[in-house]
Amino acid sequence: MMRADVNTLLVDLPGTIKAFVAKDTDDFYTIYLNSRLSHEQNIVSFIHEMEHIENDDFYSDLTADQIERVRHGKQ
Repeated sequence: MMRADVNTLLVDLPGTIKAFVAKDTDDFYTIYLNSRLSHEQNIVSFIHEMEHIENDDFYSDLTADQIERVRHGKQ
């Protein structure tokens, strides 16, 4: 699941945000993981954010809420 176009940062986020991914203008992705959460939770969050990248969610016509429902199996 490693890709040369993905960076990962461990940052201090509010407790309600587990992680998020952003795409920059050079088509590189950065996954931001919450440093307040456990290593185990950050692994789960990393996998989830990688699924967004692998599934080209940045190019989807769905809203962010719809994409999250699909990713969590709540279509």
